[in-house]
Amino acid sequence: MKWVKFKKDFTPSGKLSRLSEAHETPRYYSLLEKIEIKEACFKIYESYEVFMKDYFYKEGELNDHRFHKWVTHKCLPEAYFDEKYKRDLDVEPHPYEIYIGSWLHFYDSEVLNGYSDHAVYFEWNHGRKSVTVYILQLMPPDKRLNINVNVNITNPPGSQDPPKPPTPPPYC
Repeated sequence: MKWVKFKKDFTPSGKLSRLSEAHETPRYYSLLEKIEIKEACFKIYESYEVFMKDYFYKEGELNDHRFHKWVTHKCLPEAYFDEKYKRDLDVEPHPYEIYIGSWLHFYDSEVLNGYSDHAVYFEWNHGRKSVTVYILQLMPPDKRLNINVNVNITNPPGSQDPPKPPTPPPYC
């Protein structure tokens, strides 16, 4: 499971500057560890504009190599939209993003035994109090996994996208 991030997030002034090659604080990671963490945890794109233009699903297009809408939650509690979670601030990840990331990581590594990997992008709408989660299958489908006979309408045969997660947990 990988979170979508942009190159500017890893610059010395970016949200994830502690993983930038230029960051020299000894208590953080070595250069090799930084590179391994970035490759294991993030799908990094040049910029938001390039991401939206080249990697985002366009209506009516059949393309397995673009992010598509996975789930939308509307009318979320006010606490989900606290100022400390706005994207331009240098803060810890939103708890809901950690929840979804953990859920996807478990699905990819335990349910599908590591034969799957997903990238996920969150679009927060503060005005409508909603979040839309977009997902992308990073590994080609493994034909060995298509052996179940049950038909699941929300997760059609041949798809390696996990079933939609349950509604968000109560905010802690």
